Amino acid sequence: MDSLTNSSRGFWSVETVSGSSHLPDTDNRVLLRQANPSADEDGTLHRDGDPIQLIRLVHSEVGDHMLLLVNLRVPGVVCPTKISTTVLRIEGVDPQDLSL
Repeated sequence: MDSLTNSSRGFWSVETVSGSSHLPDTDNRVLLRQANPSADEDGTLHRDGDPIQLIRLVHSEVGDHMLLLVNLRVPGVVCPTKISTTVLRIEGVDPQDLSL
């Protein structure tokens, strides 16, 4: 698959050039991010591994950045934007096959 849109349905693994995996579930409107476990430097971000509400998957295309609007449930923070590093691969996955 080369791209995802907000109307894409299913559970996806989006691998980026940093080695992190973004796991948008577009049916249940949830996003998980997992840092690259083999990175030389710490690439973890706040809320890695925690499900966050996916408001809108604006853009995700192989060779470009993924752009998402999320709800972090932080008082005073309205609909922050998440931008990934360059997307290398997009695959549909069965959530039961993942070790989350």
